[in-house]
Amino acid sequence: MKRIVFNGCWVGTNVVGVSRYAYNIIKELDKLLDGSKDKYYVELLVPADAVECDLGFNNITIVKKGQCTGKVNKIFWEQVVFPHYVKETKGVGVDLTLSIPVHGIKYIAIHDCIYESFPENYKGHELHRALYMWKVKKVTSQEKVQIITVSNESRKEIVKYYNVAPNRITVIGNGWEHMKDITSDERVFEKCKIDDKKPYFFALGSKYKHKNLTWILNAAKKNPEYNFVLTGNDSFSNESEELNRKKVDNVIFTGFVSDGEMKALMLNCEALIQPSFYEGFGIPPIEALSMGKKVIVAKASCLPEIYEDSAIYIDPNNSDVDLNLLMKEPVGDAKYILEKHSWKKSAKEMLKLIGS
Repeated sequence: MKRIVFNGCWVGTNVVGVSRYAYNIIKELDKLLDGSKDKYYVELLVPADAVECDLGFNNITIVKKGQCTGKVNKIFWEQVVFPHYVKETKGVGVDLTLSIPVHGIKYIAIHDCIYESFPENYKGHELHRALYMWKVKKVTSQEKVQIITVSNESRKEIVKYYNVAPNRITVIGNGWEHMKDITSDERVFEKCKIDDKKPYFFALGSKYKHKNLTWILNAAKKNPEYNFVLTGNDSFSNESEELNRKKVDNVIFTGFVSDGEMKALMLNCEALIQPSFYEGFGIPPIEALSMGKKVIVAKASCLPEIYEDSAIYIDPNNSDVDLNLLMKEPVGDAKYILEKHSWKKSAKEMLKLIGS
């Protein structure tokens, strides 16, 4: 019987971004393990002080160990507690969370190379960036460690920056089915003072340079008949000051919103816009496609690879666009993209990789 141990440092926190990837793949994996208890014993190791541990798993055992509250405890848990438990139980360690334990792990996810490609994102946080890159270099230099990433474009970047043999990197992408479990929260329109009678375009994500939110501000000036609603937090980003200096009357920054509020904003928008210079996968467009919305994405990075003909493409360096004309451009059937990228498919690929 093969013993597999997943890093569950995210349990008890907001499930967004990288933790959403980990949770949804593990959730689907739990379903795949029906009838396989004689072949696999799968555990999710979580901090003992995690607030919520009832994840509804039937086949994956949740084990509590160590403390993760506070920055020092978190680092210690990721770099010592988790790999030590893997070694102690003679398990196969899997980290999908960007904790990047530097020892004792067999499979590790590196979702993108934004730290490497956009150092300007981390102005004032250079030590944080340097520590992250040191961990990735340490891990990728270990031939026994297999790398997981979310797109072929990200695989190319990892090869470029860390000289990793391509056959050590497996692409296992994101999915969209979590949107079916989210209840739309229409109160966001009143909360954020959004006129739901005026048509608007929607964008979400952190205020980093590579997200290229300036494109939206400039496009907003040229398309005053629309509002533009932008959600997301400011963690590790100095971009907010610049964006605020360029304030445009028909652009609404909401700050962080809940999943329910995000779904409401997505359901009622004209289209979702993702003008990023760089993405590892770019999950908001597939969330929007799953709800029947149009998506406008940059013809850059991995976005054409992921979205093919289901999206309307823009030049991320040129915001001189007429959105009314742009929205008339024909697109392919989103069903193909939703079938190609799903949590269910990703979980099958994950089990094939780590269970072999």
